[in-house]
Amino acid sequence: MPHAERAKVVSMTIKRWNQWNNVRQLHLHRNMRARRPCNSVEEADRFSTWLLRIGEGQGPTYDNGIVNDLIRIPEETAVDSVDQLLN
Repeated sequence: MPHAERAKVVSMTIKRWNQWNNVRQLHLHRNMRARRPCNSVEEADRFSTWLLRIGEGQGPTYDNGIVNDLIRIPEETAVDSVDQLLN
């Protein structure tokens, strides 16, 4: 897809992934970013800044040798299961 916008390339790429049928799409009904529990105002500010930078395409990315522009989710932000995300 020469000269295609990044969003178009990503949408075409992920839907052609051989594991796409195993992906479970979740729909969020609340702004969970605003509800994220933080231990301090500083932590909340760091998380908000990180999230905004990612949304603006300015966040730090890395290359795993197969795909570039991957985003590393901070350990304190990641969850291990869908139940943990929803509860």
